[in-house]
Amino acid sequence: MINLIVSIPAHERAEVLIEQIANIKHFCPTCAIVLHISSSFNWKDSNLTEKEFLSAVRSFDNVFINPVRLKTARAEIIHTHIANFEYVSKMVDFEYFAMNASNELFVRHMPPISDCDLCAQIIHSYVSCYWYKKVINDEYIYKIVDYLGGTKEDICKSQIEGSFYRKGLFKQIIDVINQIYPYEEIFNQKRQIYPREEFYFSTIARILNKTANFKVRQPNYTFVAWGNKSFLPTHEQIIEIAQGKMNGRYSVKRVLRNLDDTERIFIGTQIGNYRQEAINLMINAKGNRPSLSYSTDKDVSLIDINDFANRFSPSYTTDMDVTKLKLNTPA
Repeated sequence: MINLIVSIPAHERAEVLIEQIANIKHFCPTCAIVLHISSSFNWKDSNLTEKEFLSAVRSFDNVFINPVRLKTARAEIIHTHIANFEYVSKMVDFEYFAMNASNELFVRHMPPISDCDLCAQIIHSYVSCYWYKKVINDEYIYKIVDYLGGTKEDICKSQIEGSFYRKGLFKQIIDVINQIYPYEEIFNQKRQIYPREEFYFSTIARILNKTANFKVRQPNYTFVAWGNKSFLPTHEQIIEIAQGKMNGRYSVKRVLRNLDDTERIFIGTQIGNYRQEAINLMINAKGNRPSLSYSTDKDVSLIDINDFANRFSPSYTTDMDVTKLKLNTPA
């Protein structure tokens, strides 16, 4: 039985997805991955065709691509995780179901999950959140609460990235959602679109927990830099997580969906050593055609974005040296 399934909704940059798969396999080698490819996936701006992408994916073990391709929107992907769960449940047996973003990378080896029912970084009050007006006007969240015998006060928000649920519990949650929430109708009418995945899963779990007494783990394993500009983690924060200095954190978001992004290169060559493997897989999938020219650890020190080479010392080439990574403080 597989310990953890990682669900990823994808809508652009096939080459970044290949590197992300390699990243997850490097830091969580016993987990499996299920991808949902949006019906509007942007293949035009990807460096891999769909055929080349599928060829590269086949090089990995336990990576499942959901054959169902649903409509997606920037602020609503709840149905992609539900579809991924339903699909992968037919393909393999597993213990836990986790949800990641396609602009997220692990920076620390994560051990198998055990002895808990869910991990959801729940924010009990949603009144001050960005999506407040959407939530209070969502008739379906009230129907869900009423169906379960809860109250308006049970509605809560959670960070979706790095949250996970025991398989049986998540099945209970999506059975409720499938009975009440008509996502196709919402998308066709383009009304009340907002990140329901941040509210529905945690609200249902909270109501069920009144009688179930779940074992809840905190925090989510993904660190999202909510307080930073564009929610991008700093180099210092990435290193702190890699060194285990942020308890319970193993991955970071956001990492730009660009293979030549400075931090993406740093993670793939200095914290982990999976980047070259991913690039080789893509080159092979393209039949050695010279259309991939991404940086590897051989030239990482030459990158001069925000004086990266001057400020930092990325001189270690495997994850075995992660505890030695230090920042060079300018005089």
